[in-house]
Amino acid sequence: MSIKTRLIILGLCVLAFLLVTPYIVLYSLGYRVDFETLQIRGTGGIYVYAQPDPSSVMIDAVSAPKSSYFSSAVFVQNLMPGPHSVLIKKDGYYDYQKSLLVKEREVAKLENVTLFKQKINFALLENGVDYAAISPDESALLLATTQKAGINFDIITPGDNQKKSVILPVLNGKITEAAWSGDANKIVVTVSGNYYLLDASLAQPVIAPLLALVGASQVTFNPQNSQELFFVKNGALYSSLKTTPIIKNVIAYHAENSSVTFLAADGFLYQSDMAGITKTSITAAAFPLNPGATYEITMAEGMTFLQENNMLFLLDKATKSFQPLSTNISGLAHSPNNQKIAYFGDHQIFISSAARNYMDVALLDTYSDAITQVQWLNNDYVVVVAGNTVTLSEIDNRGLPAQAGNINKVALPSTLPLLQGENIAMQNPVIFFRQQDKKLYIFTQKEVIVSERLVP
Repeated sequence: MSIKTRLIILGLCVLAFLLVTPYIVLYSLGYRVDFETLQIRGTGGIYVYAQPDPSSVMIDAVSAPKSSYFSSAVFVQNLMPGPHSVLIKKDGYYDYQKSLLVKEREVAKLENVTLFKQKINFALLENGVDYAAISPDESALLLATTQKAGINFDIITPGDNQKKSVILPVLNGKITEAAWSGDANKIVVTVSGNYYLLDASLAQPVIAPLLALVGASQVTFNPQNSQELFFVKNGALYSSLKTTPIIKNVIAYHAENSSVTFLAADGFLYQSDMAGITKTSITAAAFPLNPGATYEITMAEGMTFLQENNMLFLLDKATKSFQPLSTNISGLAHSPNNQKIAYFGDHQIFISSAARNYMDVALLDTYSDAITQVQWLNNDYVVVVAGNTVTLSEIDNRGLPAQAGNINKVALPSTLPLLQGENIAMQNPVIFFRQQDKKLYIFTQKEVIVSERLVP
């Protein structure tokens, strides 16, 4: 071989090295050639973690290996920017599907996926029930049944189902509300517009009328003293331990810890001690009150919400004024960690989070039937009652297309088969999801039924 030939071969090798080496380096750094645009682009990845442990995770119809032997998580790298499909499967569970947008040099995460059984077992807890409620701390269920002698109240401890009962000798009474003390030992029940105090702390509960509360509204317990009730009457806030008002000209209030936050008749929001002795203005300007409107104050994680009929406002601490948050809202529910809020009204659910100071409210989903209840299953899933349907839904609405098909949700059967062998058709169901045992309690058709554990 001549020297000239050798030099040509050497030159070609050097040229090839100079051409290939940058690509190898870029390839090792996660860059790939986009053959559609003929550009070199940075890749991204998808991280998936689901509970319970899935049987398989498919990324773009290709099975993805677990990230490690000790983890059920999946991490796929070197994905070209753009939409990628994710399919999570587990035998006996509903599939989870989502189309995620992967960006250059970023990882799209699905780290809070919950899989639901295709067949959820339910059991009958009580039948013949006319009213059902659960205590805020989830330690007790109140069930009421109309009998010939009056209304029978059962206080049941979920889990061991221990029961204590008492009869209120009121005929043809209708129960509309139950207000619990912080320790769940006392309950104020509203029966046909009259108030009764049910003391469940005794071995044999007793119930008695609260004559001082005739004509009252907004009845709550002192959060630090279950022996004291607060209520609004004749435009003033009263304590059951005093005969005179503790705060005058009160429209709505919220008692928390050792203070009372209240909206006064002058439109200002104030904070006072429990005795009403000290009073500090919270807002800098008067809120425009509407005659005939109903008002409710809700507080969570230092945030103050004011609901006027179906309008919801949030107190802006910087301006010390209420800013409109959402319209047509009939209720709201806080996530277990108090970092997210679900708002619902008519046919729509909205979500806001503490990460954005609750001011950014996003539409989550729209239902064909009117929504009557929303409760949280965990910090990433809600249970929704719309019409006669109960739906378990995620709140992660990312995906493509941006406007639809992004939410994984499972509707319970319209007729639930019970372990006892009978079937119950859901009609106007009322739900209680108990965080302590992760079970769903459903009150429908005068029966209270309870599910198996729904989420890990």
